Amino acid sequence: MIFFDKYSLISRKRGDYLLFKQILSIIQLKEHLTLQGLQNIINIKATLNFGLSKELQLMFPETVPVPRPLRETCVIPHSQWIAGFTSAEGNFSVSLDKGIFKSLLFKITQHEKDEELLIAIKEYFNSGYCYLRKTENTIDFKVTKFSVVNEIIIPFFIKNPILGVKSLDFNDWCSVSDIVNKKEHKLEEGALKIIEIQRGMNRGRSK
Repeated sequence: MIFFDKYSLISRKRGDYLLFKQILSIIQLKEHLTLQGLQNIINIKATLNFGLSKELQLMFPETVPVPRPLRETCVIPHSQWIAGFTSAEGNFSVSLDKGIFKSLLFKITQHEKDEELLIAIKEYFNSGYCYLRKTENTIDFKVTKFSVVNEIIIPFFIKNPILGVKSLDFNDWCSVSDIVNKKEHKLEEGALKIIEIQRGMNRGRSK
C-alpha cells in the first residue's frame, strides 16, 4: 500500500484502491470478527470492482453499498506513467485491407467511466482522438495518422520503453513503419513482409 500511496493511481481503479484500504483497515482492527464488521466489509465490496455476486446478495440482504470515493482531476504525472500504463493497457497493431497496408494503429481502451483519463492522455500527446463505443460501454483513444505515429508516438516510446511482451509488438510496429517510410510497402516483397509481421503480432505471437 505504501507504493500506491506514493505513486497514486489516476484511473477509475484509484477508487477501488481506496475502498480496498478501508477493508484492510477493518481487518487490521479485527472488526471483521464481528457481524457488524463483516457487514461493513460487504457494504464496501458492493461498491468495489464489479460488486457482489448473487450468492453474497442473498446472504447479506441488508447490504447498503458505500459511496464510491470521488476521483481527483486526471493529470498525467510523467512520461513513465504513460509507458507503464501502455505496457498494461495499450495496443500496437497494423491494419491491412485485402493484404495492402492501410495504417498503423496505437490504441488504449478503457471502460467509458474512464473517459476523463483517456482525454487526458490525448491532451498529453496533443494528437489522436477518443471514440466512445456506447453499445460496449468502452472508450478508445486512437492514433492512426502516419505522420503522428512517426513523429510523436514512436519517438516517445523509444525514449520511454514499453515493458513485457508488448515491447515485441512495439518493435514489430516500428519495423512496419520503417518499411512504409522507405516506401517498400508498395513492392511485393515489402507487402509480404508486412503481412508476415502483422500475423505474428499480438494474439498471433502465441500461436
